[in-house]
Amino acid sequence: MPAALRPIDEPTLTRMVRYALATAMDVITLRPGARPLVSGLGPDRALNFRQLTCDDTHAVAEIVLAASKVPTRRAAEAGDSAIELFPLWEIPGKALVEMHVERAPGGLALRLELLRPLTDASEIALLEA
Repeated sequence: MPAALRPIDEPTLTRMVRYALATAMDVITLRPGARPLVSGLGPDRALNFRQLTCDDTHAVAEIVLAASKVPTRRAAEAGDSAIELFPLWEIPGKALVEMHVERAPGGLALRLELLRPLTDASEIALLEA
């Protein structure tokens, strides 16, 4: 498979997240047949990236799911399909990425919500002084 058509890998996804954070965006939308879209502060913007395939969205889902941890209290329970889990991928010191998945024509559509770390209390005190 040509390099341009390889599914999104973790370094590429991390760069997308870092770009979104640096430009005050809160959500990355990945949908087969469209370019990645970032939204948040200001108008939505398509990233300078190729049109996504179903392999791309599956690869991103695998990256986030592989990094997600099942809460200890849930891991010991018998399977219950009524329990909703929110897959979280942590980029240490930068953000938590919460993944929401839905069906879309051509595969999975993903909404990645970016959760920034709380400000250190010592920084708040400096801002208030």
